[in-house]
Amino acid sequence: MEWLLTIGASGDINLTASTDVNIPANVGITFGDDGEKIEGDGTNLAVASSGALNLTGAAASTWKTTAGLINI
Repeated sequence: MEWLLTIGASGDINLTASTDVNIPANVGITFGDDGEKIEGDGTNLAVASSGALNLTGAAASTWKTTAGLINI
């Protein structure tokens, strides 16, 4: 059985949960025309953008890895 839920709104849509919201592995969250996507496979997290990827923080940022390098 397959379910499809479409919600239309002209304002914010709020999800109130008292625990984690789980999305299955290899199922992404897409934005707009699907040119931007966040997806995990249970091990790795991928963030894709059809344009620039902007990360903005109000304070200093910390980037960590337990193995390998962080390439910017």
